[in-house]
Amino acid sequence: MASVAAVLIVILGVINVINYSRINSEADRIIEMIERDEEGFLLGISPREGDELPEIRPEPPDSMEFGKGRGDEFPNGMSKETPFETRYFSVTVSSDGKVISKSLDRIAAINSEEAEELALAIYSSGEKSGFKGDYKFSVTDAGDSVKILFLDVQRSLSTFRNFLVTSTAVAAAGMLTVFILVFFISKIVTNPIAEGYEKQKMFITDASHELKTPLTIIDANTEVIEIESGENEWTEAIHHQVKRLASLTEDLVTLSRMEEDSIRHSFTDFSLSDALTESVELFKVAAEAAGKTIDLDVSRNVTLNGDEKSIRKLFGILCDNALKYSSEDGGIKVSLSYRDRPVIVFSNKAEGVGKGNHDILFERFYRSDKSRNSKTGGYGIGLSVARAIMEAHKGRITAESPDGNTLVFTLTF
Repeated sequence: MASVAAVLIVILGVINVINYSRINSEADRIIEMIERDEEGFLLGISPREGDELPEIRPEPPDSMEFGKGRGDEFPNGMSKETPFETRYFSVTVSSDGKVISKSLDRIAAINSEEAEELALAIYSSGEKSGFKGDYKFSVTDAGDSVKILFLDVQRSLSTFRNFLVTSTAVAAAGMLTVFILVFFISKIVTNPIAEGYEKQKMFITDASHELKTPLTIIDANTEVIEIESGENEWTEAIHHQVKRLASLTEDLVTLSRMEEDSIRHSFTDFSLSDALTESVELFKVAAEAAGKTIDLDVSRNVTLNGDEKSIRKLFGILCDNALKYSSEDGGIKVSLSYRDRPVIVFSNKAEGVGKGNHDILFERFYRSDKSRNSKTGGYGIGLSVARAIMEAHKGRITAESPDGNTLVFTLTF
C-alpha cells in the first residue's frame, strides 16, 4: 500500500506540476505579446519588429488569418479567439510611487481603486513578475516610471484547482478501494501459509515435549544398566546422545515459545559486563583443551535492562558456537564496548566462510557444509535461539566476515 501510495503521489504531482507550468508559461507568452505590441495583439496579428501596425479595429478583417498576418506564427495554445478571451489591465506608477495612468478597457472584473491598490502593492514589493490573486503580473521599467500589466488567469487557475482537488479525491478513493481489496484478499491468500506455519511450530513444540519422556526413560535405564553391569563405552555413548537430544529439544521448545511470545521475561537492571565475563570464563577450560584461546576485552560498569538468564544463555550459545566452528589453534576474541548503547562482538577464525554478510546462519536448522559439518555436533538451532533472544530485547545481531577467514557476530542492544 505504501508503494502504491508513493507511485500515485508521484504521478499526481508530476501531472499537476506540468499543468501549473503550462498555465504559467502560457500566461507569460500572452503578457509578452501584449507588452511588445498591444494593438497587434488586439487585432489577432503576430507582431514583427519594424512593421507598421494597422489601425485598431473592433474586429479583425475576415481575410486576415490569425497567426499568419505577417508570416509569423503565434505560440502553441493560442487561437483566433485568444485576443477576445484575454482580460487584462495595466497601471503606470511613477518613480515616487504615485499612479500616473490606468488602462481598464479590457477588463470588467476590477474597478479603478482595486487596480491602484494591486499595482501599488506590487510596486512596493519590488517583484518583477508572479501571481497576485487571480492575476499574473509583469513589471516593465520605463525609465522614470514602471508599467505593471495584470493578466486575468482566473479561469485557468480555477481549472487547475478543480483538477487538483478532483484528482486527489479520485486517488484517495482508489487507494481506499485497493486497501479494502488487499485487506480481505490478502487474508484469503496468506491464511494457508499462516496456518501451515502455525502447525509447524505446534508440531515442533509438541514433538519436543513428547521426546522428553522417552529420553528420560532411556537415560534412567542406562544408569540402571551401569549399576548392574558397570560403565562402558556403550552406556557412555548413550548418555552423550541423550544429552544432545535433550539439549536440542530444549532449544526447540525455547525457540517456539519465544516466537509465540509465551515466554515471560523478567526484565531488570543488571551488570552486562559481569554477565559476559562470567559466561566467557566458563568456556576457557574447554578452549584450552581444544588448543584455542579466548581473548576477553570488556568495558566495566556497563548495565542493561533485560532478562539476565536469557542474556547469559545467549552468551553461552555464541561462545559454544565459536569453539565448535573456529579453525584449529584459532583465537576467539570477545569484546564489550559502549557506543551510545552496549555493543558486543564475538570474533573467531573460520576458514572458507566467504567474505560478506552471513545472517543466513540465524535461520533455523541452517548448516554450512564448509564450516558447520556434522562432526561439530550442532543442529543449526542455537543461533536461531540467539536471534530470538536479541529480538525479545529489542536488539540486533548480525554475522559477517570482513576477510573471508574471520566470522564476526555483532550484538547491538
